[in-house]
Amino acid sequence: MTRRVIFLDIDGVLALEAQGFAGRGKEIGAVAYARSWRRDLSSTSDWKRGLLGRTACLLLLLFGAGTSASAEVIPVGNGTGGDVPTQTLYWESSDAKATLVLIPGGAGYLGLKPTQKDPRNNFYQALKKLTDTTTGNPGINVVLFDSPSRLDSNPRGYPSSRATADHLSRISSVIRFYKQKTGKPVWLMGHSNGAVSITEFLRYNDPERAPSQISGLIVSGARKVAYFDERPVDLPVLFLHHEKDGCSNADPRASVKNFEQVKETNKSVTEFRFLKSGEPENSSPCESGYHMYYGADIEMNEVLRNFILSNVP
Repeated sequence: MTRRVIFLDIDGVLALEAQGFAGRGKEIGAVAYARSWRRDLSSTSDWKRGLLGRTACLLLLLFGAGTSASAEVIPVGNGTGGDVPTQTLYWESSDAKATLVLIPGGAGYLGLKPTQKDPRNNFYQALKKLTDTTTGNPGINVVLFDSPSRLDSNPRGYPSSRATADHLSRISSVIRFYKQKTGKPVWLMGHSNGAVSITEFLRYNDPERAPSQISGLIVSGARKVAYFDERPVDLPVLFLHHEKDGCSNADPRASVKNFEQVKETNKSVTEFRFLKSGEPENSSPCESGYHMYYGADIEMNEVLRNFILSNVP
């Protein structure tokens, strides 16, 4: 395999050697990664910049197996006898120790097609990096869940479409499918509105008992209407939120309150982590920037990887 190398100094990209790129797409991805590094440095405090300048004027990034994870769009039967399957995008790691299933926020509809194996969404691309094993760390398979229709995002109330039997049975089917397919512990992650889906799923009276097949939960950037009831949880649970989240529907204080409630009753590990890196974007604060962990992918993945791998059964 040809290795691709990016050289950076403290102020940005000095040179890019992009030998053997299989198409223009990967080259663009490498340059974008370099630019994101430069943005991170520009927002770093002076003393940190000085330290980086003395110790890391040259950064070597290897774009190899970890950035070209095996990708496949897989339809999963919805478990209710209907004709419309749930489309999923499966990024497979070469040395996976767990599988992470993401229930997206917003309307939950990605519109996946069989040939759409690499959506150009910063948040999804950041999660894809969990499959990377080039650092010597074990990888994590990543699955994106695509609702066949738009779910009610209801910014002023409860997104009740995420509590329907159809939606929850689809989550059940996807969990069971990937548990069998990968043979790895399955973790369920819900971001923003997706956090409503996973809290509702815990309450779902699933005839297939899929909730019992989950090895852990990631409650990420949760809508403030997401809630845990009085039933105790017996799973590792990580609450993740950006400290500068400007989305009015995702108040970090609500996530802290949920964390405190779950920690009191959970028989397993419960942790809360605020992300601190990243940057805003000139767009809706509920669809971009800090709420979507823009520019915080390295920090996010370190938190996710460490928590998941340290709690793998």
